[in-house]
Amino acid sequence: MKSSADRMRDLIDNLLMYSRTNTEEQVFEHVELKEVLENAMQELSLIIEEKNAIINYSSLPKLNLLNQQFQQLLVNLIGNSLKYAKQDVTPVIQIGSKIVKPKDVPGIVDGADKVFHRITIPDNGIGFDQKFANNIFVLFQRLHEQNEYSGTGIGLAICKKNY
Repeated sequence: MKSSADRMRDLIDNLLMYSRTNTEEQVFEHVELKEVLENAMQELSLIIEEKNAIINYSSLPKLNLLNQQFQQLLVNLIGNSLKYAKQDVTPVIQIGSKIVKPKDVPGIVDGADKVFHRITIPDNGIGFDQKFANNIFVLFQRLHEQNEYSGTGIGLAICKKNY
């Protein structure tokens, strides 16, 4: 009964987080991405330490972004990398950034005078079949049973909704 109650609390917390992504005031800030990443890693410090994870990152840019939402995005993505790590393999996550041309950014029509950064977060985890690439960002969609991996199926939906 306690585990069911804990799962329900997680579900409610995640649903509230999902609903807040459109209702909170959107204040963009010019911040060092490294600081946002370090805050996200601090939030995940227990699981990072527990799994002896290695998180590498190259020089990261200063960006104009929604600080709290971007930090939550990093927490969700890095958290998934840690959750879906291969058993008996040290998780290694490499975070990088590169400047990309507007024509290489899907959905950008008018941005010829703007600079875009592609942030990548590859890991050495279990991965997933690419045929499920769109499904994993749908609210409550999971590729694994609850008894295999914990979670509510909301984290990646929040990531997609935010960005």
